[in-house]
Amino acid sequence: MFYKLNQLLEAKQLGKLEVGSLWWELPDRLDLFDSLYQGYPLGTIITVESSPGIFSVIDGSQRINSLVGAMTGDLPVFFNCDTKKFEGSSTPKQK
Repeated sequence: MFYKLNQLLEAKQLGKLEVGSLWWELPDRLDLFDSLYQGYPLGTIITVESSPGIFSVIDGSQRINSLVGAMTGDLPVFFNCDTKKFEGSSTPKQK
């Protein structure tokens, strides 16, 4: 089954996608965004249905957490138009 990125992110936020708490360090997160910016695919996210309607991520949790963190502002990432590079914070934002 194929999902659009926004569908994956929405499923995580609604609790329908169990991702875990693995986080990439800042250089790896920036590399992910640079790869996406250059047009490379996100790659396969492997899940298993752990209970009806709830899926657990087997592979891809760090990519999902990096994307969700950037979109929610918990792991800020931004594109510097002057340097044409992604930059961000190495520490998750405290709530």
